[in-house]
This record gives sequence, structure tokens and C-alpha cells, in this order.
Amino acid sequence: MDMMDQFVQERWRELQEMQREDVRAREEDADLKAETAYLRMRLADSYMRNGKIARAIAEYKRAIKLDKRNAVFHTRLADAYVANEDIKTAMGVYQQKDTVFKHSKPAYRANYMYMSNEYDEEKFDAMIAGMSLAPLADKIKCPTLLAMGEFDELCPLEDGEELFSMLNCPKELWVFENETHTFGGRLPDFYLFVADWLNDALAGKFKPGHAKRVEFPAR
Repeated sequence: MDMMDQFVQERWRELQEMQREDVRAREEDADLKAETAYLRMRLADSYMRNGKIARAIAEYKRAIKLDKRNAVFHTRLADAYVANEDIKTAMGVYQQKDTVFKHSKPAYRANYMYMSNEYDEEKFDAMIAGMSLAPLADKIKCPTLLAMGEFDELCPLEDGEELFSMLNCPKELWVFENETHTFGGRLPDFYLFVADWLNDALAGKFKPGHAKRVEFPAR
């Protein structure tokens, strides 16, 4: 082996070691950021428990800046916004309740009767008959997102489409192909999509007249 070959090999080994050190440094940096983000979230949680919502929001944002892909941080931030009355949210069954309480698993009806403390069947039916967003649709002014599975077994897609047509506010309807009420394997992505949508809504990006339907293809 001549001197030139030996020099090249030594330089190659040095370069490989530098690359390994760079990878280790990147991994350590990522671990440090993840740990710091987690501590930021715990601090924000503490602020929430003590009613210091504005400070909690600031800490959740710092956590997200360190780890943008963590759905938990986005969810906690959204909860803080709700607690601070910056946004209003609702999840569940939009229109008629016969599908969920009369044609689905009996456990849904039994659980809701327990939660509402109404055990009289006729009175319960009378109560749920008035549980529709239709009478409030024209009063909703904030940006509104309806997200549904194509085959939602508790809130049929046509009910969501009906409510969507009634809304006069900035609005979007998301339909996840081949999914049910729980979104199945799409749930982790769903939380991130919603967090991004909430950020846009709070930034004022949805103007009057905005109306959009988004179809999410099946995986």
C-alpha cells in the first residue's frame, strides 16, 4: 500500500467517525427536545389546574415548537383554547338521535340515560328529540368543522351533509372514506389535521363565504 492509499483510507475512517458523531449528536438533540417538550407540557398542565390558562397556552405552544408532530400537545392546546373561550367545540351526533339511541348498541342508550339521570323511556325520548343542532345552525358564526367517517354508524353522513348545508359561517366538511364513527387507524392523523385546522381558524384564515368539502381517501 503506497502512502497515498494509506492517506485516503485514514481520511475515510475519520470522515465515517465524524458522521457517526453527527448522528449521535442529532439523536441526543432530538431526545433533549422531546424531554424538554414533555416538561413544558407538564408545566402547562399545572397552570391549567391552577386556572392560569393564558400561561398554559404559552407553554403548550412552546412544547409544540419543540415537537410539532406530537398530537397530545396539539390536543392539550386546543383544550386550553376551549377553556379560555377562544374557540367553541362540539363532537358527537349532529342531528336526529334515533340512529344512536334506537338502532345501535343498547349500551349507548343505557349509558346516556345514566349520564342524564333520566330513566323514564318516554321522557328520555322526548329529551333526545330536541337534541339537534339544526335550530342553532344559523346562529353559528365562528368557523366550523364537521369531520365524519363515510360509514359512520352513529351519525349518518347524510345528517352531517344536511347540517353543513344549513350553516352560513365559514365551514368545512371532512369525509374519511371507509371509516366509521371512531376513524379507526386514521385517528392519529386526524388529531394532527384538526390541530392544523384550529391554528388556521384562530389565525383568521377562514373568511366569510368559505365552504369546502374534503374527501380523505382510504388507506
